[in-house]
Amino acid sequence: AQAQDAKKGKSVYESRGCGACHTIGKGKLAGPDLKGVTERRSADWLKRWLHNPADLIGSDSIANALVVEAKNVKMPNLKLSDSDIAALVAYFADASK
Repeated sequence: AQAQDAKKGKSVYESRGCGACHTIGKGKLAGPDLKGVTERRSADWLKRWLHNPADLIGSDSIANALVVEAKNVKMPNLKLSDSDIAALVAYFADASK
């Protein structure tokens, strides 16, 4: 199931254009490099962030630091489904190995 979720997550990552702002292991772009993100952030935090980043900005110190680091470029709400979010988290974990 994990491998299947990771495969779906890769598809979501590519189809939603995540690579325009993020890499996985190739350094920062507008947003942070996502290699190891599942080790730096809890799955719960990642799911809340991917569900609606604006909900965390202003009230969450990690989210606020990310906005500062990105020179006030904010992650857009991609209106991802719960299954797409779970698949992305699985993909980030798999791609970080």
